[in-house]
Amino acid sequence: MPDLFTIRPAAPDDAPLIIDSFWRDFRQSVYAEGLSVATMRRLIIDVMGRPDWRTVVAELPDVPGEICGWMAYRGAREAAWLSVKARYRRNGCAKAMLAHAGVAPGRVACAFLNPQMDGIARAQGYRLVFRPFVMAGAT
Repeated sequence: MPDLFTIRPAAPDDAPLIIDSFWRDFRQSVYAEGLSVATMRRLIIDVMGRPDWRTVVAELPDVPGEICGWMAYRGAREAAWLSVKARYRRNGCAKAMLAHAGVAPGRVACAFLNPQMDGIARAQGYRLVFRPFVMAGAT
């Protein structure tokens, strides 16, 4: 059975969607309370600009350019954020990006965290640990 999603490195043209979806999702987190949209945008732009972090997007093979989701990560146990558009959820998009990044169930240090996602992640065997200092290289 062919893969439903194609995973590729994020391109400069993908940045507006990534930045906008990040702040729209992250603003719902208790950890974003009091942060301006400009600050939230700068946070993810900083991640995308770091050479040790990778940002990938998921697309449908038959619809190039239609970004279904994206993930920023550093290695198999550190993630900044993972986002999937609502219409592509529960179809394996997040799993495809996690597999691409080498992230298996278990503990994952997260630079940013929406606690509402913790239950979903736990049901899949992931233990999300809020570690905002992973950006500095410490976990």
